[in-house]
Amino acid sequence: MSLLPVGGAGARRPQFVSPVWRSPVPLSPPLSAPLSAPLSAPLPAPLPLGQVRSLALVAVVVAVVVVTLLLPPVAHASQAGASPSPDGGVLSGVVACPEGVPVDSRFRRVEPHAEVYGAAPAPRYTHVSPIREDASSALSFIWLTDPRTLASEVQMGTSPDRLRTVAQGISFSYRGLDQDPPRRVHEVHVCGLPASTELFYRVGGPGRWSETFRIRTLPAPGGDEPVLAIVAGDSRSNNRGWAQVASRIAAERPDVVFFSGDIVGDGRVKTHWENWFTGGADMLANTLFVPVVGNHEYGALHYDAFFGLPGDEHNFVVRFGQVAFVGFNDQDSPEGLRTNVRPRVERLLAEASDAGRVMMMNHEPWYSSGRHGSDRHLRAAMLDLLDRYTPDVVFNGHDHNYERSVRIRGDAQVADGAPGTTYVVSAGAGANLCESGHSWFTVLSRSTFHYVRMRIAGTSVQLEAVDMDGEVFDRYTLPRRITP
Repeated sequence: MSLLPVGGAGARRPQFVSPVWRSPVPLSPPLSAPLSAPLSAPLPAPLPLGQVRSLALVAVVVAVVVVTLLLPPVAHASQAGASPSPDGGVLSGVVACPEGVPVDSRFRRVEPHAEVYGAAPAPRYTHVSPIREDASSALSFIWLTDPRTLASEVQMGTSPDRLRTVAQGISFSYRGLDQDPPRRVHEVHVCGLPASTELFYRVGGPGRWSETFRIRTLPAPGGDEPVLAIVAGDSRSNNRGWAQVASRIAAERPDVVFFSGDIVGDGRVKTHWENWFTGGADMLANTLFVPVVGNHEYGALHYDAFFGLPGDEHNFVVRFGQVAFVGFNDQDSPEGLRTNVRPRVERLLAEASDAGRVMMMNHEPWYSSGRHGSDRHLRAAMLDLLDRYTPDVVFNGHDHNYERSVRIRGDAQVADGAPGTTYVVSAGAGANLCESGHSWFTVLSRSTFHYVRMRIAGTSVQLEAVDMDGEVFDRYTLPRRITP
């Protein structure tokens, strides 16, 4: 759930506004109570557009985590998978994220979890993302239902038949999501999860659960455990192409997917999002997903509502193992890139500079031989920052092909052993392909549907570009990190 309002005319990126926070309540019901115990306060009245409830209303519950030691979750005939076991499966140390779930003033009818179900309560479009800079232990779970369903609960555990840890969150709607068929967004934030652990979870509520999904949490910052990451971008509204790429990615069973923007063809159109979620359903429910904004998201409210990410959700650092991964929103005017975006990017790069590996992702390319080419406004505004901080690799989208550069600093190729950055355009996740080109900085370019497989072990990082036949058509190992 984003904290960012829609930007005004002339500014491609919306400006930050102060959030309204909803405070979590103490663990409730007691540990000995059944999971179906009702919340102690009645549901507040629905809110009109642009308003949120007062923080003084203690009855508004943002997130509740209940770990039940005595009773297993109630099994229902409609649930997918095996019924829970009465022993084991508790995740010790798991708590409700103390900051709660931020509520944007554009969202309305914000409701705490309640066992209330509408005509179509089955969870749809389930996806999971890191919610804090430490990406190993704090996650957001988001899904959609019909507008009257208020059940916003996640059950999780270390075994698919022992989902003994329970988290409750909120749900909301907004103008635009009310279009036929209307939907409600459900969001739950959970902190204190164990790092580098396979977890199983399902979302919904008693009697209306989703199927059981599997994710793997990332290594704690400073750890050396291996990670399989995928980088992709630009699916747009080619539903068949995106479904093919997403299916290939899902088959890899990655730990995390980084997506460089242009998720849909028109971010203002709800059906574009629903088609995209449908095409990538298996991948999204079973993999952590970290996107950045592209120009085709149009600063739209749908993007802001559908993803829960760190920071202001458009600009962030996520850390895992030896990696600090910087994501930022580059959608602004030339002047805005200098005055708004540059200070944010400088802060993020400075924050990430102590990591063993620094990676960065934004939508528009710094170096590209494709149809759009290198973004001159972006380069004029802040290429010097990349020369100063020299991230190991920068991932971009926008030009619908693949291209990897030589290592660059000062707008020139650098010698082996000197500080420099590799730039990778990976924008072959379904959008209609563009011709690839070749420039002084090009090592390899290809116009094909693809994704980048990234094998990380400590500070060792290998990149492999993979096409839809499973062929690895480019392979590159990042050299040892050298700072200026």
